[in-house]
Amino acid sequence: MKLWEAVKEPELTSLGNITFEELYGHADESPFNTEYGIKFIGKEADDDESKHAKELSMEDEGAADDVIDESVDMANNQDANLDTSAAKPTDSNPFADVFEENLRELLSDTLKNILPQLLEESVKKALPKFDKRAKKTIKAEVPNLILKPLNKEFNALNT
Repeated sequence: MKLWEAVKEPELTSLGNITFEELYGHADESPFNTEYGIKFIGKEADDDESKHAKELSMEDEGAADDVIDESVDMANNQDANLDTSAAKPTDSNPFADVFEENLRELLSDTLKNILPQLLEESVKKALPKFDKRAKKTIKAEVPNLILKPLNKEFNALNT
């Protein structure tokens, strides 16, 4: 069976000559809460357990509040400890020397690899401009540096 044979075109089916009232006449009697879209089906077993739940005494509520307060204090202290550990100087890190040596070595290796490429790219960009300036300067200076002294020598020889 080919893929396009398996796919059928969707069909629309008419309900016939039916009015809106016949179709949705009992919409007001729906078990759904129309405002929130909630439908009540029945009770769960957990609902019965909540009836048997024990009320907390004032002491139990106080103890629960104390536990919550202690948890909040512990969380705040942990945040404070994090702040102080972040504020410690790097000298207090026992691995600082190892990291410093590795950092220097890594930086040195990176510069050895990247610097020649950067210089080469920079020279390639600047070279055409330099060539034009050098040719212009040579054309301007050759007569003063070479041709005039040569002409003086030739004139001195001819006289």
